[in-house]
Amino acid sequence: MAAQLATHDPSVLAWQGVRRPDLLARSLLDALPGSALIVFDPDLRVRLIEGPGIERLGLNTDRVAGERLGDVLPPASWAQLEPAYRAVAAGEARRLVLHGSMGTRHAMSAVPVLDDSGEVAAGIAMFCDDTERERASRELERRLAQQSAVARLGELALRGCPDEELMHAAAETIADALGVDLASVSRHVGDGVMEVKAGVGWNDGFVGSRHEMATYREVATRAGYHLAPVVIEDLPSDTTLRARPLRAHDVVSGATIGIGDGATAFGVLGAYSRTRRSFTGHDLDFLRAVAHVIAAHVERRRTEARLRHNALHDGLTGLANRTLFLDRLALALRRQARTDEHVALFCLDLDDFKLVNDSLGHRAGDDLLRGVGARLRGTLRQGDTIARLGGDEFAILCEGVTDADAAALADRLVGALEAPLSVAGSPRFVRGSVGLVVAAAGTDRSPEDLLADADAAMYRAKERGRGRWELFDDDLRARLRARLVVEEDLRRALEHDPGQLVVAYQPIRRVADRSIDAVEALVRWQHPVRGLVPPGDFIPTAEESGLVVALGEHVLRTACRQVAAWRRLAPASGLRLSVNVSARQVASPGMVDAVARALADSGLAPEALGLEITEGLLLEDSSGTLATLRALQDLGVRLVLDDFGTGYSSLGYLMRYPVDALKIDRSFVAALGADGRGDGAIVQAIVGMARALDMPTIPEGVETEAQLARLAAMGCDFAQGFHLGRPLAAEDLTARLRDAAA
Repeated sequence: MAAQLATHDPSVLAWQGVRRPDLLARSLLDALPGSALIVFDPDLRVRLIEGPGIERLGLNTDRVAGERLGDVLPPASWAQLEPAYRAVAAGEARRLVLHGSMGTRHAMSAVPVLDDSGEVAAGIAMFCDDTERERASRELERRLAQQSAVARLGELALRGCPDEELMHAAAETIADALGVDLASVSRHVGDGVMEVKAGVGWNDGFVGSRHEMATYREVATRAGYHLAPVVIEDLPSDTTLRARPLRAHDVVSGATIGIGDGATAFGVLGAYSRTRRSFTGHDLDFLRAVAHVIAAHVERRRTEARLRHNALHDGLTGLANRTLFLDRLALALRRQARTDEHVALFCLDLDDFKLVNDSLGHRAGDDLLRGVGARLRGTLRQGDTIARLGGDEFAILCEGVTDADAAALADRLVGALEAPLSVAGSPRFVRGSVGLVVAAAGTDRSPEDLLADADAAMYRAKERGRGRWELFDDDLRARLRARLVVEEDLRRALEHDPGQLVVAYQPIRRVADRSIDAVEALVRWQHPVRGLVPPGDFIPTAEESGLVVALGEHVLRTACRQVAAWRRLAPASGLRLSVNVSARQVASPGMVDAVARALADSGLAPEALGLEITEGLLLEDSSGTLATLRALQDLGVRLVLDDFGTGYSSLGYLMRYPVDALKIDRSFVAALGADGRGDGAIVQAIVGMARALDMPTIPEGVETEAQLARLAAMGCDFAQGFHLGRPLAAEDLTARLRDAAA
């Protein structure tokens, strides 16, 4: 409804040259839909009322023209507007907000209109309905507050706070941001049960309680969830909903939403009110955001826990790994320092485990390791620790034991493997060798030292027959200390005085004419204090410590230079060199390069060098081993299989690996007897097979003329042994070669 002055005399108001103020008013009203305009004179009498917002202002439009503003406006509005109108009549502009009934809100801007003399001719008040804008502003502020609350919750989660602290903060955030009476965070604990982890506004004892999800049915969503939001408009009037915990707290309205999704869902969070209210889409978005913070936090904690577990446990068996085992052993030793109890440490290694892998495959080997781990764990007490250290080696830690307890447990560990295990669908018997060390209170041994002691005892169990246990004792400790001294002295010699490690040369002769065909390089250690150290006293230590790689390179370089010099001294001899190499050397990444350098530096022809390898190396069946051996042959070097006949599956491996000659183990030569009349069937078979494969044979350990004659009759090409020449120093062999050349 629009009310206007009865007259539109342009002389009524002269607005700075505007002759039709009513047209100006319409232009303003068109620009501001839903607004209203009032023109009044300095006496506060109405001259013009226009606009669709008149009714919302509650103006009395029955009598308008010439009426006083106080009679036209509602009393409540006039009380708010009168001071502003009088100020405008006095020449001042005013702005204010007019609050009406039913939550309406209008913004008023009023300005004076001056005549040509500068006096106030009229006032103009423009009203704009500000209700929706204000409502939108409040909603925006509420959403911004919710977003800020979610951000603060996210910051708390990123700081790595405990789960309980974050969930309590989430419940408080929901209650505060949504203005609800109750809020909760519940966790799914399986079997259709929810546990309330945090809450606000609930009765004592509710937080921490558990409830069957059937009591939440539509509210909390069932186990296995696909967690869509659920909104309750009026719980008391809903006869199908059996949410007893909610009814017990007089809940009328509520909204719940899942935390996470799918099989990894964590649980449910909810917001509940004791008075009826609605939950908007923005409210649900807010709940989703809070749920996302909790879900991300829970998943991150799960991931961290999984990574920690994987870092400390064996991926195959699920047992502790070496790192966790040593940590628990260190803690046990610290606890032991405050008591008089003993700590027992066991090291168990399976016997002939490699045969299972070779015969049945690695998958069967993995099944066996898992079965062994479970079997051993079943023999232990609660609180004992079992770990897989790697390969087929396990370790067990027991605290608070006596010597008798430790011995009894060692018996149980060995006995636990007497019954067969199911491997690849078939029963499989496996034995284990166990080493035991018992640490009394006040021991000065570190966890690593004790583990090494148990390992040493385990190897002694293997040496003494396998399938048994041995106790680490003073005798074994003395042997280990002696080994450590040997290792340190050998390392020092290799690094600072390699001249201590001299090379002797044993002839390999042609059977036909007894002439020297080659020499085998044999290392001897001339220790500055202990004198000549036999190879058996330091070669095993070099193998175990890894020093054999450096030692082997030293022998190879020295022998290549010496044989190259002898070949120059006696060119007609065609002297060749044979050098033993260990499995560790072949596995070394620099093996091929080391041989190439030794040949290049010495000038020795590659075909003059033979490298002796053992059958055990071939049995590793490694693609890396095969590649290394073929690369050595590509250099022109010969490969000689040493100690032939003492390993497993030797004949089959000869067809696969690039072998140039066979050395027959001395045990078969010894079987011929001193008079050469013993059983030579094995030697004859080896020689016959080698001839079929076009490989020369070199029997070792020839001690008598009768043995040599028998070997010659069998067709052996070469021979080696004390009867044909003991190992000689380089200068002695130089003299013999010089005499022969003369």
